[in-house]
Amino acid sequence: MASFPRSVRALLAFAALLLAAQVLRAAGILPGPDWLYDDVLPTVVPLIAAAIAAVAASRRRRSILIAVGIAGWATANLLWTFALGRTSAFLALILFLPLYGMVLATVVLDVLERVPRLGRDGAIDLLGGMLAVAALGFGLMFPLAPHATATELTFPVFGVVGLALVVGAFAAVGWSRQPDWLAAVAGFAAMSAGDLLWAVDDDSSWPTSLCTTLWSLGLVAMALMPWLTDRRPVRHFAGLTWPFTLFLACVALLVAGDVTHVAPIALAFAVASVLVTTYRTVHTFRAMRQLPETRRQALTDELTGLTNRRSFLDATARQLSEHPFASAAVLMLDLDRFKELNDTMGHAAGDRLLAELGPRLSSGLRPGDTLARLGGDEFAVLCPGADPAGARRVARRLQDALEQPFAIGDLLIHVDASVGIAAYPRDGGSVEELLQRADVAMYQAKGGGTEVETYDASRDEHSRDKLALAGELRRALDRGDGLELHYQPQADLRTDRVLAVEALVRWRHPERGLLPPGVFLPVAESAGLMRRLGREVLRRAIAQAAAWQRSGAGVPVAVNLATADLVDGGLATEIAQLLDNHELDGSWLKLEITENTVMAQPERVTETLGQLRSLGCRVSLDDFGTGHASLEHLMRLPVDELKIDRSFVTGLDVDDAASLALVRALALLGRDLHLTVVAEGVETPRAWGHLVASGCAVAQGFLLARPLPAPELEAWLASRRSAWEEEAA
Repeated sequence: MASFPRSVRALLAFAALLLAAQVLRAAGILPGPDWLYDDVLPTVVPLIAAAIAAVAASRRRRSILIAVGIAGWATANLLWTFALGRTSAFLALILFLPLYGMVLATVVLDVLERVPRLGRDGAIDLLGGMLAVAALGFGLMFPLAPHATATELTFPVFGVVGLALVVGAFAAVGWSRQPDWLAAVAGFAAMSAGDLLWAVDDDSSWPTSLCTTLWSLGLVAMALMPWLTDRRPVRHFAGLTWPFTLFLACVALLVAGDVTHVAPIALAFAVASVLVTTYRTVHTFRAMRQLPETRRQALTDELTGLTNRRSFLDATARQLSEHPFASAAVLMLDLDRFKELNDTMGHAAGDRLLAELGPRLSSGLRPGDTLARLGGDEFAVLCPGADPAGARRVARRLQDALEQPFAIGDLLIHVDASVGIAAYPRDGGSVEELLQRADVAMYQAKGGGTEVETYDASRDEHSRDKLALAGELRRALDRGDGLELHYQPQADLRTDRVLAVEALVRWRHPERGLLPPGVFLPVAESAGLMRRLGREVLRRAIAQAAAWQRSGAGVPVAVNLATADLVDGGLATEIAQLLDNHELDGSWLKLEITENTVMAQPERVTETLGQLRSLGCRVSLDDFGTGHASLEHLMRLPVDELKIDRSFVTGLDVDDAASLALVRALALLGRDLHLTVVAEGVETPRAWGHLVASGCAVAQGFLLARPLPAPELEAWLASRRSAWEEEAA
C-alpha cells in the first residue's frame, strides 16, 4: 500500500475540516451564513476529492477512471449550485452519472487483476453477494421513496448496483481485507444514502444539508481508493459465515413481503440470492465430506501410495522439533540402473515396478519408521530413535527386501539400490542438512558399489568446503552485505539502443575476493538458501530500477528466478509489495526463468507466472534450447521473450552452418509465437551481423559490455547517449 504524499495529506486534512463543519452545521451546532454551508462547502469538498484522485492518476494509469468520474461529478455540482439558471439541469445530471460507471469499471478491473483464478466457488459467492445486496438495497429504497420520479431514483439505483458489485467482490475473496474495496463500500454507501435523501426531499432543510454531507464523504472515500490499493493477487477462501448471514437477511426480506409491501424487484433478487446461497451451501458441505480424502491425497504419493516429499519433510521437522535431544536417522535410497529399465521396457513398466516397491520396502521397516517416495526412483526413510548402527540395520533389511525379483509382465526383474545414512544430531541439526548429507552418503555408496554408506565428513572434503561456504553465505545474507548486483545491457540489434539490463549477482567474499555466481549459487541451492538469495536480489534490483526511473535514466531491469522462487506461492505478493514500496510500475521489471525451472512443477510455475504478468512484469524464457521443455509447454507458458542460449550463438563467430541454422530456426519460432527473441553471449561483430540477418531482435554479450556495477553502468549509458546525440546532430 502506497503512503500518502505530503500534498495528499494536506488535502485530506482540509477536506476533513470542511466535512466536520458540514456535519456540525447539519446537526444545528455550528452557526454561520446559509450560503457558506449550503453552497460553498458542498462544492469545495468535491473539488478537493478530484484533486486527490488527480494526483493518484498522475502515478498510476488505472486511477484515471476514478479521477475522471470525480472531476465530472464536481463539475456538475458547480453547475447545479451556481449556474442552474443559465445551464440546463439535464447537462448537470449527465455529468453526475459517469462517476458510478468509472468506479464500477475500476472495481471490475481490480477483481480481474487480483483474482486471476476465481474458480466456481468464488464466482458463486460473488453472484450471491451481489444479488443479496441488490435485494436489500432495493427493498429499502422503494418503500422510502414511493413517489420519487425515475430521474430521482437513477442515482440511488446506480449506488446500490455499485455497492452490490463491491460486496460481491469481497465475497469472491472470502471477505479478506482489501482496503481500497472497503473505501469503495464506504463511498457507494454514502453516495446511495445521499441520493436517496435527495429523492425523498420534502423541501425541509435537514435532508438537503445531510445529503450534501453524505455526497462529500462518499467522494473523498472514492478518491482514496487508488491510494489504498496493494495490488496483491488474492485467492478465494471458502467460508459460509457471510453467505449464511446474507441468506438470512434475504429470507427475512421475503417474510416481510407477506406482511408489508416490498418492491417486486427486491423480492426477485432475494429469491435468486437464496437459491444461489443454498446451492453454495450444499456444494460446500459436499466438499467438506471429501476433505479427508483430499488431504490424504495431498500427503500421499499417487503412484506408490507412500508418504510424499512434503509429508516426509513435515514429519522429519516435527521429529526434530518435538524430540530435540533424541537420536534419529534419515536414509536415502536410490535404485541402481533404473533409467536403463525405463529406456528398455518403457515408463509404464517402470511405474509398475515403483508401485510394487512400496509394500516390499515397508516390510523392512521398524514400527514408527516413515517411508516416503521423494520423486522418480528416490525414496527416503525416517527412523526416530535410531543411532547410526540401528540405521544400518534398517538399511540392510531394505536391501534384503529387494533380493527377490519383481514380476513385470512376463519378465523377472532384479533390482538393486544404494542407501545413504545421515544421523541426527551428529551429521546435521536440520531437515535440509540431514537430507543433503544422506544424499552425499548415498552417492558414495553408489560410486563405491558398497550398497550402504553412513555419512563421514572426513571423506567429504568438497562437501565440507561447500558447507563452510554455505555458512558464510548465510551470514552474508543475515547481515545484508557482501552481495553486489552487476548489470549487463541488452540492446536492439538494429538500432543499437539499450532496451534493458540484466541484474547478475556477485559475492564479494572477505577472503576469496569477488566470486562469480557459478561458485556460490550451487552452494546456495544445496543449502536451501536460493529463496533468500532470490528475494535479496529482487529487493536490490527493484530499488535500483526505481532510483534510475526517478533520475530520468529509466531502464527496465531483468532478474533471474530459480525454482525455489517460482514454486513459492507468495512470490507475486512480495514483488507487488516491493513495487508499491518504490512506487514502480511492473513494466520496469523483467523476470527470467529457464526451461528446467518450468519443468520442475509446470502447473504451479505457470500459475505464478500468470500472477507476475498481471502485475505488468514481463517474463523471459532464458537459455532457450538447452532445457527439456516441450513445445506444448512453450505454447502454454505466459512468457513474452525467448533468450537463445550462448552455446548456439558462439558458433556464429566462425560461420558455423549448424549454429546459424539453429539460431534462424529458434528466431523464427519466437517470432511466430509473437515473442521477442534475445541472443546471449554476443561477442563479435560477425555474430551480431548473423543475428540481424536471422531475425533476432535483441543482443546481450561482451560486445556490448561486461556486467558492470550500477555507477559504472550509468557512466557507460551516459557515454552512449552522448554518442547518439552527436550522431543525430
